[in-house]
Amino acid sequence: MEEFSSLPPQVLTPTAKTFLAMQGAESLLGLSSNCFMVVLNMADWARGRSLTTSDRFIVFLGLSNIVFQCTLAGSNSCDFLWQGTYPVHPLCPTLYMLMMFSALCSFWVTAWLCVFYCTKIANFPHPVFQRLKLRITALVPWLLLSSVLLSLATNLPLAWSERYLVLKNSTTLLEHFGYYSVNRIFLISFGYTCPLALVTVSAAMILTSLCKHYHRVQRHQVSFSKASMEAHQGAGRSVLSLLLLYLCYHVFMTVLLIDFVQYGSVEYWACLSAVSCYPLAHSLVLIRGNAKLRKPLMRILPGAKCQRGVR
Repeated sequence: MEEFSSLPPQVLTPTAKTFLAMQGAESLLGLSSNCFMVVLNMADWARGRSLTTSDRFIVFLGLSNIVFQCTLAGSNSCDFLWQGTYPVHPLCPTLYMLMMFSALCSFWVTAWLCVFYCTKIANFPHPVFQRLKLRITALVPWLLLSSVLLSLATNLPLAWSERYLVLKNSTTLLEHFGYYSVNRIFLISFGYTCPLALVTVSAAMILTSLCKHYHRVQRHQVSFSKASMEAHQGAGRSVLSLLLLYLCYHVFMTVLLIDFVQYGSVEYWACLSAVSCYPLAHSLVLIRGNAKLRKPLMRILPGAKCQRGVR
């Protein structure tokens, strides 16, 4: 351990310093926005108000994103300070594992949130969908628990291979490097792709249902409350925004995991900076789609006050 702790920090290039400053700003904003979501909901709960199902999802997502943002900032700091020795320094794999676990938790909970929105908005006659539509609220605690268990199960093989990357024996390191690469592929194919598939299917079903409903209203002049229609459209926009955000993260993270770009290049730091934006962008999408969170934020932000005054 002594030889690891004596590793000197590397000299940062101007490009690395720029991206480090950007990630610092992203981390502060991401922590602030996610803490805002959690604190506001927990304050309502402390005052005796019961949390809705979507509020529970948002609180869990906020907590996951806070851990994700903190460990991501720590992992990126290791990446900046010990360039070239990142996999070997004992602190970095620990932060990396916590980062991947919290990220996977956030992805799975996002996927279940989109499924929840889908069951509330979409309307299909299939018996399985109708049964899920009736039971989804009761299943929420189990869905949240499954998010933790699936994230843990996906992360364990990678954590086991990371254990060998901190060994001082170079022969053992090379012997298990292939195993480490296989686990990265497993992480991408199952840990990222399965939640992405759920979000994609949910978004497609919501869009299909909303389009059918819109055409039915236009054709038969069926009355439909404006508030209910706006709520459905808002949830649909949120699901589409989450899908787009998830796709962007999936692309950038996959590029980093498969070493598609050269370590230390401008493209590498740009991908890392884009990944660091995820918790912040995620929280903004959730706040924008939730009136309970959006209205207090509009009262806090001076720019929003001015814009609202002009309107």
